[in-house]
Amino acid sequence: MTLDNIKEEIQKAQNIVILTHENPDGDAIRKCSWLIQCIN
Repeated sequence: MTLDNIKEEIQKAQNIVILTHENPDGDAIRKCSWLIQCIN
């Protein structure tokens, strides 16, 4: 699967769930926030 394929799948999705591990540290929270910004 290429990055273009991944981008297409994200764009087609009606809902996306972004999860992190239990008791996330600041780095995990920042990465989730960054991912949300990237896909919006």
